[in-house]
Amino acid sequence: MANTTGKKFGGRQKGTPNKVTQKAREDFQQIMAGNVDRVEKALEEIYKKDKKTFLYVLSKYFPYFLPRQEQIDISNPDGSLRSNNKFTITFRDESEPDQATTV
Repeated sequence: MANTTGKKFGGRQKGTPNKVTQKAREDFQQIMAGNVDRVEKALEEIYKKDKKTFLYVLSKYFPYFLPRQEQIDISNPDGSLRSNNKFTITFRDESEPDQATTV
């Protein structure tokens, strides 16, 4: 009989980690740790042949080692979206606070 109440019954509680996913991550990390030299050599070979492919392959490893970043919406104070996507960033060096670089 189907659950028509809209409430969840059984299964994992909200926030409980998936054990299979965690085990797969741990296994992947162990495999990578044991093959660092091989991976480095393979990446060096790819780099020598084609730098664009090297960057593509390297980027595929990022999700396994770097946390995923959230997208940031740039909006006006009233909440409406900006009509253009231009903004200014100013960099200041602490040793020279009077000097600034704006991009």
